[in-house]
Formats: sequence, C-alpha cells, structure tokens
Amino acid sequence: MPERKRQSSLARPGSSAEHPSPTREVDRDEPGTRARAPTIEELRITARAVAEEVALRHRDDVDRDARWPAETLRALADAGLMGLTVPSRHGGLGAGMAGLVAVCEELGKHCPSSALTLGMHCVASAVIAAKATADQAARYLGPIVQGRHVTTLALSEAGSGSHFYLPATSLQREGDGFVVDGRKHFVTNASHADSYVVSVAAQEEGPGSFSYLVVDRDAPGVAVGEGWRGLGMRGNDSRAVSLDNVRVP
Repeated sequence: MPERKRQSSLARPGSSAEHPSPTREVDRDEPGTRARAPTIEELRITARAVAEEVALRHRDDVDRDARWPAETLRALADAGLMGLTVPSRHGGLGAGMAGLVAVCEELGKHCPSSALTLGMHCVASAVIAAKATADQAARYLGPIVQGRHVTTLALSEAGSGSHFYLPATSLQREGDGFVVDGRKHFVTNASHADSYVVSVAAQEEGPGSFSYLVVDRDAPGVAVGEGWRGLGMRGNDSRAVSLDNVRVP
C-alpha cells in the first residue's frame, strides 16, 4: 500500500474565514495585475482580532501544558496571514519583515508562543521565496499562502548554537539530487511543520560555506525528537530534528 502522508496541522474540515483579512486591491479585469500590499495598520487590525478573540482564549492552556497553539494558527490561516512574507508575485501579502513585526507584536501581547510560531513560519517562508524554483513555488509557497502548509527554520546545532553560518549538517550531491545528514536543535514548530528550511555546510564550495534547502517533514530519514519543557513561550513546540541520509531532489 502507498505510504499515507500526514495531514497538515492547519487542516480541518469545514474551515471558513472568521476574521477580517488585510485589504488586497486588484483589478480582476486586467490579467497579471498584482494585489496591493496591505498597510501596517490593516495588518495590525487583522492580527489584533485574532489575538483578542482566539489567542487570548487559549493562552493559559498553551503555556501551562506546553501545547502548540493550533487554534490561533488556524485562525491566522483563515485570516490570510500565513502568506504574510510571501511576495505578491507568488500570491502572498508581500508585507516583509516590517509587516511581520507588527503582526507578531499584536499576537505577543496576548500569547508569545503564537507570535513565535508564526514568526518562524514567516521567516522560513521568506527564505524559500527568495530563490524559489517554479517547482518549489508550487509545492511550498502556494500551500503556504492558502493556509495549508506550515514551515519553519532548522538552523541551530549542538556546538555552534544559533551561529547558523557554521553548520555541521552536511550536503552531498548524489545522482540528480542531494543527501543531507545532521541533527538540528531548538526547531520551533518541529512536530507540526510540513517542511523545514535547513542550513547545511556547502562542502563543494569550500570551508566556511553554507547554504539552505527545504526538507519535507515526510521525507524518509527525518525524525523529530521529544519536546522539552522551557520556562517561557512553552507552546512553541521546540524539538530536535534528525536528518539521516535524507534525499532531497
């Protein structure tokens, strides 16, 4: 039997938008016209509604039980904010880091874990979008914008900590693809992400060189470790992620 893929943590039957989406103006009669990026104030209004109506209601449970804030992330998806940092050419809001800061500030007033989980998703989304191939845009950016895909950064390692430019995780060319080996630590959204943006040592480029690539959560050889109980922002689902001979096209 074919392997059954895991369902995204954002998936739910009968989902419908319940919160105001940032304004996007576009001339539907003019092909190729791009939507206007929302203003910072429009983003704040949308994020504030999610924070006050959803994040606040679940905040205590999220922190006490170290539980990933699924309800808030789904509400953010319903509000159209999961594609916050994806450029408009890929269908996103194109709000950039300033927009992300504004949204996370509103969320952080009521649930810091929600702000952190969205923040890591959006920064990873921006990294993917920076040099996305047509295939990557279809496989990752489209579902991200549609609120069906969670991504995150996988950078920190034992020994180098948050010095993402000094990864020990290796990348080797093999056939028409690559093989990744290594272990990442403190990966936010780890067990709920659908993909990881992984930093690797680009050995073919010489010592000290590094690169990034996208690894699917379902790829053979990917293993997510046990959660750890931190002192703050306990719902961010920070875990280790092991990559054992993982093939990437």
